[in-house]
Amino acid sequence: MDDFKFPADRPEQDLGEDDPFDSKKWSPDWEPHIPEAPSLFSVLYLPIILFVVTVFTTLWAGAYQVNLKPVEGPLDFLFRYPENLFEGWPFAVTLLGILVTHEFGHFWLSRIHRIPASLPLFIPGPPQFIGTFGAIIRMRSPIMNRRALFDIGVAGPIAGFAELEIPVFCLGDFWSYSRYL
Repeated sequence: MDDFKFPADRPEQDLGEDDPFDSKKWSPDWEPHIPEAPSLFSVLYLPIILFVVTVFTTLWAGAYQVNLKPVEGPLDFLFRYPENLFEGWPFAVTLLGILVTHEFGHFWLSRIHRIPASLPLFIPGPPQFIGTFGAIIRMRSPIMNRRALFDIGVAGPIAGFAELEIPVFCLGDFWSYSRYL
């Protein structure tokens, strides 16, 4: 144990010709890799396509939930009564409004903190459920600051709750009625 020395305490060794860390011997393949810019499809078209499909599936889910006609599932409902699809607009507008507000809270705060992030990518879901699995944003670099991490993380819930959920709850309470009160 007396012969053990930490690497910093050892004398420098001259490796001579076999030095793997000699930067003069690096091949061009070892140069730092600069990633290519994201394509227009992934930056703009993919988020738009996913949002349109998610709007359709949430409209479908809302219309399927309020449907009173006999059907054998959501696909049968869509093929038999496509004209009733827009009966799901209150559900779709409320759900997507909260989801869009939440995700853009994260997006705008990431822009404020200069962290490159994609537009929200909405994930369509089955109409038997609610028509969506939510949304994500892709961050193209790590968040190196705790304050930025906290701000970006908390911005979505605050935006979704304070800006939209409370007014939607108040409107729903105002428009609802109870026969027993």
